[in-house]
Amino acid sequence: MIIPAQTEADRDLLLNYLAEKIGEQPRDIVGDMPFHIIGAVRDNRLMAVICFLNFRRQSIEFHLTVAPGALSLGEIRRLFAYPFEQLQCLRLWCIIRRNNKPARLGAKRLGFKVLGVLNDEFGPKRDGILYSMRRADCVWLKRKG
Repeated sequence: MIIPAQTEADRDLLLNYLAEKIGEQPRDIVGDMPFHIIGAVRDNRLMAVICFLNFRRQSIEFHLTVAPGALSLGEIRRLFAYPFEQLQCLRLWCIIRRNNKPARLGAKRLGFKVLGVLNDEFGPKRDGILYSMRRADCVWLKRKG
């Protein structure tokens, strides 16, 4: 079940979970920017968190952690519907550490394309890979489930 954070305590819980899973500090993820954060729960266990931030009318950034197989096709579709249908963004993007092969593979499986390498994005010699998906290319919006 997909559950958007409703309270400040919910937001902190989800942000802390996300930060722990991706190896960042919570405020290093969101800074002082407004953000929208959503959790996916199965059997009273948190299985996925997605955080949307840096909304720029045409695009929005996100951070995601998800246990393999934790989301149904319908839930994945709902997660993509938020930026593309509700916010009417044309592009969804993220930066993944070059050495995080599981996350990079997951991004490709979801349909994201590599736009480039961001040298030293996470510190000296710790590059990031910029991934992007255009609304027109999002297969999840066309799926039912």
